[in-house]
Amino acid sequence: MQHHGRNHPDHGRRFRRLLALLAVLTVVAAACGSSGDSTEVGADSNGSATEATTADGAEAPAGPAADLPAFAEGAAQPGGTYGGTLRIAHWFPPLSLDPHTGSSGADHQVLYSLYDRLVHFEYETLEFVPGLATSWEFPDPQTLVLNLQEGVVFHDGTPFNAEAVAFNVDRVQNHPNTKIPADLESVESVEVIDDLTVQLNLNKPDSGLVGVLSDRAGMMVSPTAAKAAAEVQLDATPVGTGPFKMVEYAAGERLLLEKNEDYWQEGLPYADGIEWIFTGDEQAGLNGLRAGDIDIALTVRDGAQIQALSSDPAVKVITSPSLNTDGCYINDERPPWDDVRVRKAFSMAIDRKTLADVLTFGQAEEAYLPVPPQHWSSSPDMVGVNGYDLEQAKALLAESGHDGMTFTMMSYQNPLQVRKAELLQEAVAKAGFNMELEVLELAASVPAMFTDFQYDMFCAPWTGRPDPHQTVTNMLGSTGYYSLREGDRAGIDALVAAAVATDDLEQRAAAYADLWDVAIGQEALWIPLWHNSSVTVTSDKVGGYNLNLLGKGQPQFAWIEE
Repeated sequence: MQHHGRNHPDHGRRFRRLLALLAVLTVVAAACGSSGDSTEVGADSNGSATEATTADGAEAPAGPAADLPAFAEGAAQPGGTYGGTLRIAHWFPPLSLDPHTGSSGADHQVLYSLYDRLVHFEYETLEFVPGLATSWEFPDPQTLVLNLQEGVVFHDGTPFNAEAVAFNVDRVQNHPNTKIPADLESVESVEVIDDLTVQLNLNKPDSGLVGVLSDRAGMMVSPTAAKAAAEVQLDATPVGTGPFKMVEYAAGERLLLEKNEDYWQEGLPYADGIEWIFTGDEQAGLNGLRAGDIDIALTVRDGAQIQALSSDPAVKVITSPSLNTDGCYINDERPPWDDVRVRKAFSMAIDRKTLADVLTFGQAEEAYLPVPPQHWSSSPDMVGVNGYDLEQAKALLAESGHDGMTFTMMSYQNPLQVRKAELLQEAVAKAGFNMELEVLELAASVPAMFTDFQYDMFCAPWTGRPDPHQTVTNMLGSTGYYSLREGDRAGIDALVAAAVATDDLEQRAAAYADLWDVAIGQEALWIPLWHNSSVTVTSDKVGGYNLNLLGKGQPQFAWIEE
């Protein structure tokens, strides 16, 4: 059976390495556990679930086996406590609970609790590990074969199988409201080999495809639910295979989830439910945490708050490097931003280090690329490129004939983002830019810029993607949702393709160095500002919560200690 669509290539060698990693992590997970008076679970050394008891000796639920994918990737830890509802504050309400039609990187943490992905990633390295796909291989550079987990069902009882994967690929590519068709543009067709084997036939080599399938494009929605919704987004009716399923949703305010009793990773999750509370700003979440009304406050960016919270024994401050990078998206087909001298002048007018220190209290580092220095695709040659040089900024702007130009930058309603916009406004004024500022509601900001093209510029965090191919296709490629241009520029599309023509990491890194040089250095199509640390604050009663290099933790596997 054939299903036609569009995008990606390989990893047999890498997967064998990941299997070895999985075996090591299985042993580590089996050796770990926690102690206390609450109900605890564990696993024996051969990966089997062990019997657990409560403090009074009563029988407790059997714990999860140590070889589950959630343990291999680091999203879950053994020894958790069963029961309770996790109350999680998230300052950015989801733009959509449909992974294929949503467009905000801040949606992911909510989506992870509802949807499993075909591919997952190891937390510290972002190496790819099994998810709904147990394994994968590229028999040739333009064919990707996925082997699927057996016995998985969606929340509505629909079987997860190769037909469901084919349906989802087609939906990502062709749904009227899809925001991520570029992610799968290299998939020419999908062939169902058997119930648990699916083959993606590619129109070009694409080694980034495995990573793409660990993101939105790999989040599987129920075909039954999606067909029932027709062209309507599954925004308010999400149906996945994830550890939790929806009970109640008040858009922009609250999402109540209950445990998926039929979850395929048996023994997970630990909590009975999750209550997502969408606060609109991080301060409200931290106030709720201090008051005992919130268990986890996600994505804390206020450095002053982090300093104060670090000395509070009632909370845990969890930090990690992340891919989250603040930068400026430019409508570069709108004059005078179609002049590279204007774009470079704007970049050179910004003292990144000073602004980052002021805004984050030292929690961020200046950026010259959309990826941090720790990432394998980063290029040390780009450090300082288009960096702070006020006199050169003035000269470039004057040379372009646009000295004193007026333009509008859009921000969204968040105290830190508004303060950032105001500081940028002051900084670029010194170079001759007259920047007017408009502040929109959170949910209106992304479509206003990238769907309706209403503004010259939008400076906001890029939350990062598991594989840099997703970043460059979305941000720099001619078909990307965030690229703000109709056609190719300076041969960038060919450079994007070259970076996924091989699965050799050194060769890919060299290809990205060329891409960064042209797109960010020579053309200044996106203005990097600074790399943010990932910070989450939890109650001292929360256990099992980890952060990853992607900067998007997965609290669905955390627990509440008695």
